Amino acid sequence: MDKTIIESLAIFYQQPAQYSESFDFTITTEHNSENIYLLAQLCGLVYDKNIDHSDILAQVQKWQAHDNSLSVKIVDIEQPLLAEFEDHTLAKGFWEKTSRFMVLYNNDFIILCFRGSSNIVDWFKDVDRHLISFKEGEGEVHRGFYRTVKNMQSEIDKALTPILKNRQVYVTGHSLGGAQALLAPLTCDSLAKTVSITTFGQPRVGNKAFMTWLNPRIKGGTTWV
Repeated sequence: MDKTIIESLAIFYQQPAQYSESFDFTITTEHNSENIYLLAQLCGLVYDKNIDHSDILAQVQKWQAHDNSLSVKIVDIEQPLLAEFEDHTLAKGFWEKTSRFMVLYNNDFIILCFRGSSNIVDWFKDVDRHLISFKEGEGEVHRGFYRTVKNMQSEIDKALTPILKNRQVYVTGHSLGGAQALLAPLTCDSLAKTVSITTFGQPRVGNKAFMTWLNPRIKGGTTWV
């Protein structure tokens, strides 16, 4: 296994995590080990447990010393505890801000990073393995993963649409966030021109029919670690 990929996996177990001095991301559609390492750092960073996102903001500020065009958006999204609560107004009390995505961007690229499981609502989503029809394509997908993405869809488009311009878009995530990273480009208008998807520890997302439909559409632009 590539040494840089091993280092990438180690990011999730380092206490405290070690981050690169600068965020030197390369614009490419090809496999790039250094990019994978940087994406792994983002996937670790997005787990920041501080309510004010202070760890994320502090690290991005360090990277900004080397690239003053670098900016970040952090969005926390409410999700229902159970799928059955989703369509009932009276059950809104069972919704909590449990999903998160982070957008790191500069003049050349946009990186959308999804956080993995970090709370009880996320874990309920992980085990909600009932397969439902994938409305944007073919086959069936994991209900818990799919519905978390659908609930984030408008906020993702809201965050990305104003900054798209000619920037290259990359999507990444770890664990539950990896599943969301695979599904989001298939459901969000703002991600229609995603250059590549890189996931870490991503669980299975859909059935064979879904994968048969998906494979020709990702065109080698997806890396699973």
